[in-house]
Amino acid sequence: MKAMQKGFTLIELMIVIAIIGILAAIAIPAYQDYIGRSQMAEALSLASGQKGAVAEYYSSNTACPDNAKTNYENGGIAKKSQISGKYVQEVTVGSGGSTIIISGTTSATSTCDIKAKMRSANVAQGIMGKTLTLGMVPTSGAFQWGCTSDADNKFLPATCQK
Repeated sequence: MKAMQKGFTLIELMIVIAIIGILAAIAIPAYQDYIGRSQMAEALSLASGQKGAVAEYYSSNTACPDNAKTNYENGGIAKKSQISGKYVQEVTVGSGGSTIIISGTTSATSTCDIKAKMRSANVAQGIMGKTLTLGMVPTSGAFQWGCTSDADNKFLPATCQK
């Protein structure tokens, strides 16, 4: 009587290990990009929190606030040192001049900017020290907001991609 084989042969185990290696080679870079996008989302969230206060200040004063120089806490604009996160070093508000993407391919020059600067350590490799800029463009009776960044497009939220 012949004995039945139990377990796996060496070649079967080697094939499984090779397949796992190929899957890991694809999955790890994709996961690192995902981490970078999620960390950049914090920058968008923190910067977006200042949009209402900046628009209100501009409506009243026809000028942009500068939270690096002056305290605008009464207007709802925090000092730059007060706005930070786990991945964001600081959020500054000031005069514009950035070329921003408003919707898809439409670009404009901003009047006021809100800039979220990423930390230089403990963030994804592709966004270390990069800045996400939200720019405001006054139009007749309303404000349009757009964004831009010096980070790679793959890390940006869909509304900021070029």
